Amino acid sequence: MKILSVFTNSLKLFFLLLISIISFYKSSFAQERKKLTIEEYKIIHDSLLSKKQLLNEITSLTKTEIDSLTNFSKLLDAKLTSCASELTSLKRKLYTKKFGKEIAERILASRIWKSMNEEMLRASWGEPDKVTQNIEKWGKFRQLYYGDITFFFRDDKLISWEEKGKKSKVETFLLH
Repeated sequence: MKILSVFTNSLKLFFLLLISIISFYKSSFAQERKKLTIEEYKIIHDSLLSKKQLLNEITSLTKTEIDSLTNFSKLLDAKLTSCASELTSLKRKLYTKKFGKEIAERILASRIWKSMNEEMLRASWGEPDKVTQNIEKWGKFRQLYYGDITFFFRDDKLISWEEKGKKSKVETFLLH
């Protein structure tokens, strides 16, 4: 038992000595680094100063470009708003002439209602993703698909619509 204790203490001393030696050499290696001459220091210093100056110039240019692009974006937003207002005004005149004032306002508000025709729906919602058609002896049936919404027409009059995943609003084609 004593031998084991002596061996353990000797091992501890050995590791402490090893750590001390490593620490000593590590610090002496750090001291052996080559010291810079005044000329080398000035060259490195000047190089770092020029890099700092370039970085400041790039930062300044970037800020200037960001400000310029921000102003340009505001100008484009104003023009876009103006164009949208003008387009709405032109659409209002066109739809009022074609369908009357009440229907024109419904179309501009993107509303849908039973008995509207296909041209009104297209004016209100744009072109459909898909169109299918069935012609039967009791009428012409068309389905216009806008994403998850399907509009059902019979003889060019909207009779119903449904949205996928929602309770069906489809009514029998014999009504209306």
